[in-house]
Amino acid sequence: MCCDGRKVICVWKHNYAGITGKAAQLVHDCIYEHEAVHLPETINCTIGQRCTTELKRGGVIWWDTYGSECRAYKREVRCLQRARNKCGDDTFCRSNIRIFLEQAADQRDAYCKWVFFS
Repeated sequence: MCCDGRKVICVWKHNYAGITGKAAQLVHDCIYEHEAVHLPETINCTIGQRCTTELKRGGVIWWDTYGSECRAYKREVRCLQRARNKCGDDTFCRSNIRIFLEQAADQRDAYCKWVFFS
């Protein structure tokens, strides 16, 4: 995303709405890792752009987009697997991490099945 001429990584709170405490922070951190994979794809930000997403999508071949999502979800899944261990004995935390881990794994599988070199 471009904000005031700078590339930034954004995680929207609605992406993990409904969870609180330790689980919310762990999920936030893993979504952040996912979004960080996309940072190199953000076009050069020009001064004056105000918090808009400007990704190189127009001329990008579909498998490049799928490859990017595949890599991003792989990173998110690994992060969530580590996060699960950080919950310790907190069953609410572990349960919420499991839900996000399953969703991320489904997305990873959907994107990665079309990518040969990810």
